[in-house]
Amino acid sequence: GRHDAVVDQARRPDDDVGCGNGAFTEEIVARCAPATVMAIDPSDQQLAFARTRPGAKMAKFEAGDAQNLSFGDGTFDVAIMALVLAFLLDPAKAVAEMARVVRPGGWVATYMWDIQNGGAPTTPIYTAIESLGWTLPVRPNPVASRLEAMRGFWEMAGLEAIETRVIRIPVRYADFDDFWDSNTVPVGPQGKVIAGMSPGEREQLRARKVGSGDRGRS
Repeated sequence: GRHDAVVDQARRPDDDVGCGNGAFTEEIVARCAPATVMAIDPSDQQLAFARTRPGAKMAKFEAGDAQNLSFGDGTFDVAIMALVLAFLLDPAKAVAEMARVVRPGGWVATYMWDIQNGGAPTTPIYTAIESLGWTLPVRPNPVASRLEAMRGFWEMAGLEAIETRVIRIPVRYADFDDFWDSNTVPVGPQGKVIAGMSPGEREQLRARKVGSGDRGRS
């Protein structure tokens, strides 16, 4: 997917599909000066938090399904899906929906952690939870996060002038406590599981992470 090109060039109505807590929505507003921004997510908790972001006040947040968008054909100039694709049951359908709601000549973009190669910051948490025999409600689809797979979704949606590239970034934490606090907020799948654990279970998980040698840097 193309991240920089979309962020630098978008100037018309944007659709942020799977906006989560609104962090990327703020970036769209700050860097793109869009006329309007529609941001959707299935989680009421995530949407409630996103609405509190000062930099996203002009965006409209609403509940929605990335695989069944409620907007009409050709509504937007740009549709963006940030760190969502590999969590969907039908990624190809979601890309087709983004293509449908974008006007001819518009932009459809995504970016995703390289989950298959351990590139997600949450990978150590997922691994530790599963090593203790506990189940996560949502496990990312590693295959859907591959660059080749994402390109295939765009081709199946009939999109043209497709460009893909690897974006390498360091994800740094001050220490293990910073890593733990950042990844156990009860809004994402792993955060909700951890929030539902007993104090003893949380300490067991934390000890497993410390014992693994991971110090919160990926």
